[in-house]
Amino acid sequence: MESEKRSQAGAEKETQAQTEEGSQERAEKETQAQAEEGSQERAEKETQAQAEEGSQERAEKETGKGAEETTGSEDSALGNALAIRDRAVLELLYATGIRVSELCNLNRADVDHARQVVRVFGKGAKERAVPFGNPARRALDDWLRLGRPELAARGSRDALFLGVKGGRLQPTVVRRVVARAAQAAGLPHTSPHDLRHSAATHLLDGGADLRAVQELLGHSSLSSTQIYTHVSTERLRAAFNQAHPRA
Repeated sequence: MESEKRSQAGAEKETQAQTEEGSQERAEKETQAQAEEGSQERAEKETQAQAEEGSQERAEKETGKGAEETTGSEDSALGNALAIRDRAVLELLYATGIRVSELCNLNRADVDHARQVVRVFGKGAKERAVPFGNPARRALDDWLRLGRPELAARGSRDALFLGVKGGRLQPTVVRRVVARAAQAAGLPHTSPHDLRHSAATHLLDGGADLRAVQELLGHSSLSSTQIYTHVSTERLRAAFNQAHPRA
């Protein structure tokens, strides 16, 4: 009798262990399937974003070619709108030193025209206010008054800068705008980050406080901003060597 009880208890334990093992195995499979599904979903979203970005860039290139080849009033108006936008993009990038991603994520509500300040959401969704000068203000006014209405579409929403199809402006297009402007001015290849670098260097050359520049650029660490002090020091050294009698 006792032998039968022990045998039955052993069988129940074995069954319970198998059940737990099977349950654990199923849970692991479900977790793996969810992870694969999430990874696939992220990959699809990235692919879609890249496709939209590439589509906008191709459309802008085709529009540029069309504007050069035709004298039609509609194409001319679109070409003028893009030229006004590009000027505003260049002025704001240099005036504020913001990142290209920050520029593309700006909404119209982020621009305080009265105070000449733009609200920027940087890395880690950190918010900061960055001032801009009169050239950028005039360029923005022209864009909002004359350029943006020509490109605005149903999907534009509140995006500050728009692509040729009316969607939010993409970083690759901004990079091409900057590179094309530099080429037209006879300058070497220039990127939006180069304009950010120039803005920081010129602020420091003009006597701006390092901490203030750090805040304007949205650097979490002062050491990131100190990179630009090296450039300014080198310029001071060059000026010293050129002008000081004891150099």
